[in-house]
Amino acid sequence: MPATFPSHAAAVVPLWLWRPRWFDLTALVIGSTTPDLAYVVVGLDRILRTHQPAALLWWCLPVGVVATLLTRWSVAGAAAHLPGLGPLALRDYGVLGRVRPPWLVTVGSVLIGAVSHQFWDRFSHAYTPFAVAHRIGPLGEPWWQWVQWSSTVLGALAVLGMLVHVGRRRLLVRVYGEAPAEAVRPRLFWTVTAAVLVPGVAATLPWLWDPTGTIVRWMVLLAAAPMAGAAAVRLAGPRSDPDHTVRTGERVRL
Repeated sequence: MPATFPSHAAAVVPLWLWRPRWFDLTALVIGSTTPDLAYVVVGLDRILRTHQPAALLWWCLPVGVVATLLTRWSVAGAAAHLPGLGPLALRDYGVLGRVRPPWLVTVGSVLIGAVSHQFWDRFSHAYTPFAVAHRIGPLGEPWWQWVQWSSTVLGALAVLGMLVHVGRRRLLVRVYGEAPAEAVRPRLFWTVTAAVLVPGVAATLPWLWDPTGTIVRWMVLLAAAPMAGAAAVRLAGPRSDPDHTVRTGERVRL
């Protein structure tokens, strides 16, 4: 499959770049991953068939909204502990924690992301309905397989380019303002993040024979681990020592 992230995000991030006030960036990106999130549980994707159009409402929408809310709750705390990484300006993403688009914008963005994923997969999977895609191409592989490989690479490169564009121009700050106030406790944050990530990755090792599911599980772990770290910092509360700083900002309502 085209990579759940970042490749599938290439179909929806341009919408936010075009009209940032019309779309919920967090919901767009998460929505574009939702059909694949059933891979987290081995075999669940085959049972639920989350790539079918009907799943847009009973799987993609509720899963996408819940994931968006969890991300919104934790992203500021997580981003405050990340390195800036130069042109990527990763800490700017903390501002997404204080953005509150109208509910219809969030719901619509989740669905747009999910639809873009399902549409893309119609051209890049063995179940594609297009006969030409099943013809054998270079190296004895069907054309749908070449579409999958090439779109994965091109999509990832496109997203990287967009991230650099957003970071260099500080677009998140220009649109939403500075990130909200957050305590920064690196030792606690990274200890909890590692405590979730390392055992989680170890638990997936018996299923390495299933690379598609394994990649998605690692992707989810890479998101869930810093969420747990941010939650630990928030629950611990502020303290006055060299390991604690605060950044300021106000909540944004669109």
